[in-house]
Parts: sequence; structure tokens; C-alpha cells
Amino acid sequence: MTTDTKDIELEAACSLTERQAREILARDKSWFDKIIGGNNDIKFSFNQFDLLSYLRQRPELCGKILQFSYDKRCSPATFIEEHENTYRVGWFDKDREQIKTFDKLYEAATDFVLFSWNLGRLERQEYRLPKQIRERAIESGNEFGWKQQDFKKVVEAARQVPMAIVGGQVQYVFDDGICELYWLSYDPDERQENEEWVTYCNRTANQVNQKFDKLINETDFDKETQTFEFLKEKKNEGVDIDEHKIFIIYFNDNEPDL
Repeated sequence: MTTDTKDIELEAACSLTERQAREILARDKSWFDKIIGGNNDIKFSFNQFDLLSYLRQRPELCGKILQFSYDKRCSPATFIEEHENTYRVGWFDKDREQIKTFDKLYEAATDFVLFSWNLGRLERQEYRLPKQIRERAIESGNEFGWKQQDFKKVVEAARQVPMAIVGGQVQYVFDDGICELYWLSYDPDERQENEEWVTYCNRTANQVNQKFDKLINETDFDKETQTFEFLKEKKNEGVDIDEHKIFIIYFNDNEPDL
């Protein structure tokens, strides 16, 4: 699927009405039949992160989606609303049900669009972390990273949930580009057969912290960044690239009920 085709699908989904969606999708007859199934239902092919990226870049559209929900005059139906400095998304049928809460409007709008089209819900393991930890996160595409001084606080917060850590890598994040030093990683061993969930979470936290300490103590970051002409140019411009260095962390919450 080309970028233009994907954007048309995303625009159609964010219109939130079947009539408008069909009008948008019909702009390109060459692939229209691929989107409309044999039973005449709309079949979107984007994933949740395509939609998340699309809406993150369009704050005005997110505002329109919020207003669309406020303007609804029927139920049962999906809803999105502001609530105590956050945004709530769920299902309204005499009362609010299936509520999920998000810090940012574009995340809530993504969940609302997915839920409204029966495409599931936005799932981000990071939302099981305490809000004060999430607030210190730096977004890199669809990933979350933290500064060096926050790294172990994040790992400990995940341990307390409990969630396992499955690794991560170093990145330098700028408004006009991202450099991923994927070889500078801190991945723990995979879950062992019959390993209890809490044991797994504790072990991965310990292993990641150990590998992180080793990485910090033994890595010449100045040397490593020479791989990227982009970072060399930033340095030549007088930019302190260390201020843009973050540590991506990936989580596993496959047993969240424990």
C-alpha cells in the first residue's frame, strides 16, 4: 500500500461516518474494491500505529474528533471526552463503560477511531506505568524513551506493576530526525520455560539494570555517534547532542492480571 493510499484510508477512518468514509475512499477507483469487501463493508488495512502517527501530526483533526463525540445525540455509542486533565474513551449505554484513560488527545482520538470502527483498542504497555513516569517519557516515533537519569526509575516502576522489560536501545531524537544506535542495547534473556511471571519481571529488571550500567561505564558515545553524518552536522552547529540522547525501553505485560 502506498503512502498516499494509506493516508486516504486514515482520512476516511477519521471522518467517523460511513457515508463520508465511502466518499473519501472512492477518490481512487483503482483500489476502491480492495477496501470495500464482498459484503460491501469497509475493510481498513492500516494498523493502530499508522493511525497514531497520523493523528499525532494533526492536532486540529484530533480536536474535531473530540467535538464529533460531544455532538453525538444517540446511544449506545462510543465516546471521547475530557476528564480531570486527561481524556477518556469508552462506550456509553445509559452509563459509561469500557473506559480507557489517556494523557494526550491524539492517543485518545486514536483509541476512539479504532473503537468506533470495531478495530480493537489502542494498546500501549507504557500506560501501566505511573503517570509521573509517563510524563518524563520522550516519544520517538511510536516508541517511548527516557533520559539516563530516569532509566532505573522506569525499570523499578515496571517491576512494581509488575511488567517485564524486554530490552531497548540508545537513540538520539531531534525534531528533524532520529538516529538509532541499535547495537547499544540492554536486552535481558528471554522468559524461561516454567518461569513464574513475577520472577521473570524481577529478573529482567535486574539484568537490564546491570547491562545499562555496563553500557554507560564502557561506551564511548562520542565515538559511536561518528557513524551518523546527521549527528556530526548537529555537533558542528553547536548542538549538545547529549541533551537529545534517550534510552528506549520495551515492556512485556502479557500477564497483566497478576
